[in-house]
Amino acid sequence: MQVSPERAVTARGGIGGTGAASPPSNGAPRRRWRGGWRSLAAWRVPIVATCAALAFLLVQSVGQYFYGESRVPASVSAQLARSGKADIAVRLGFVPESFNLTYLSGEGNVAQTKGDTVYMNGVPGSSVRAIAGQYWVRAVTSWNGS
Repeated sequence: MQVSPERAVTARGGIGGTGAASPPSNGAPRRRWRGGWRSLAAWRVPIVATCAALAFLLVQSVGQYFYGESRVPASVSAQLARSGKADIAVRLGFVPESFNLTYLSGEGNVAQTKGDTVYMNGVPGSSVRAIAGQYWVRAVTSWNGS
């Protein structure tokens, strides 16, 4: 039996001489992706891990904001309400190291250090909350700036 070129099965699995599969006879569009759900299963673990990491970072940043907000005393909040900036004393519970001083100087103007306390001038409100939210900060109190 001889098969016409239009009906011949090509190497790619389609019918016809062009190598492409013919569209379904019911008029539905041709489905090109043939990986099925098995190829999506390979992406399941990386997608879930990425979503979990993003959720963790979101919870951590929101938690740090509220934790820092709860640790700012009323005297510092009053200074922030008046001028938008505050002079604060940051007590660490240990002698500050270079990392601590670098972080604090990035958040505001470090005026001096005495023992385990770092004194800062003109710290904006968002930075006060960020400093108070650090796990290595024992307390944030008001300071008169001199």
